[in-house]
Amino acid sequence: MDNNEVKKAIDQLHVPDEAVLKAIQQGINRNEQTKNASSTRKWLISGVAAATIIGGTFTSGFISPHMNKVLAQAPLVGDLYKKFGDDMGANLADQHLVTSLNETSTKNGVEVTLTSAYFDGDVVSVTGHVNDAVDNGMNEKGEVSFDMNFENEKGDSDIWKNGGMTKKINKVNGGYDFQLIITYPYDEFNTNLTLPITIRDINGIKGDWNFDVPLTQRENETIVVNHTENYPKDQTSFTVEKINKANASSTLTYKVFSPYKRDQIDFKKAVDDKGNVLYTFSNTNVLTERKVEGGYIKTIRNPFEKLPKDIKSITLYPAVMDIREEPVTHSLNASTFTLKSKRSDLGVHVQDVKQNGNKVVITYVLENFPKRSRSQQEILKKNLEYELWLVDKAFVNEIDPKNPGPPKHHSISKSNVTTLNEKTNQFQSTFYLDGDEKIENFSLNKTSLYFDFSVYIEGKEFKPFTIKLPN
Repeated sequence: MDNNEVKKAIDQLHVPDEAVLKAIQQGINRNEQTKNASSTRKWLISGVAAATIIGGTFTSGFISPHMNKVLAQAPLVGDLYKKFGDDMGANLADQHLVTSLNETSTKNGVEVTLTSAYFDGDVVSVTGHVNDAVDNGMNEKGEVSFDMNFENEKGDSDIWKNGGMTKKINKVNGGYDFQLIITYPYDEFNTNLTLPITIRDINGIKGDWNFDVPLTQRENETIVVNHTENYPKDQTSFTVEKINKANASSTLTYKVFSPYKRDQIDFKKAVDDKGNVLYTFSNTNVLTERKVEGGYIKTIRNPFEKLPKDIKSITLYPAVMDIREEPVTHSLNASTFTLKSKRSDLGVHVQDVKQNGNKVVITYVLENFPKRSRSQQEILKKNLEYELWLVDKAFVNEIDPKNPGPPKHHSISKSNVTTLNEKTNQFQSTFYLDGDEKIENFSLNKTSLYFDFSVYIEGKEFKPFTIKLPN
């Protein structure tokens, strides 16, 4: 048997003993499945014989390129994830659960190569390299930014962007290594899919760089829970639907009913019956949201640590992490008035409004705000510089509550703030009418004071509850 025949035989090996050749066989299957699909010849040998042949192959220098790639892949990819501080990726690489990629696209001198990917729980990671031609773009040297979409979507309507994207960059010889981490956006898991990725812009350099990334999740067990907990006083309820157990992580999927659309309701933490903290508050993935009678229902998925095998229950700590309410306005045609929060006892009592030439000076007291330390008081003062706005009455309704921004040429969103009495929370804000921001044809009668209390309303914790896991 000559060298080529030996290489071909090894590429076609089917080994019953997974303990001997698990990593090798996974690599061969992954890389050779297309090439060998039509092959009818099978080699059936014992695990001992396989080890003998492979040992002989090593010493003789006859090694399959694909086998060599698999054997080398784990430490190299594992080191890459360690450099990115990604413990999950390093763990999966050690278990040979990372897909090795070699997809390259070049546009306008910028070469992008995708090098690896993994899919575990709701976490999707893609690593790659971009050459140093990106330094010719608009960003500062050492910075790399991507404008990209998934599944052939365009713009911010891309569902894969809903959970946010984490980008990590390492400077290396000839360019930059990068890792992109995104959240799987669908309720039901497709554990074997191809994800189209289009990078449209890198540092202001236009593309498109197109890739098709294979994603496989080898372990994904669903535990059905269906536990509902009601909080009638707060008109809020939680229904824990299921837990998905992947290889290195888990996810919890649940529904929340609330009369308030914009509140961020979540679990502060989750603790198993052994006292292990499985989860502390992080970014959540809102899968669906719909309006129903009396409020809104959101389907949410949270990432967890991998569940220990022997746990019997999990205690969840629900809370309103962020209470949102509509901003409050009042006309400046009165010199004294009070802005009141609708969902708290907070207030802004305006004591005086004066226009002195190109300045509007407003004196006010913050009511029922909690006591603060000296440093916290300075932070409050700084925040007030940007949170009290003057807005043309005719343009108040044009402010988007989801993404509030001052209407251009019809608002002033920056003021100079002076503390008049720290003990009573008395402040004075001075707005300059001839600054960078202006209100066309300004008059006090046509202008409103605008304030959003949401930043200052403290969250609310609910009573914890426990879900039982099936045996």
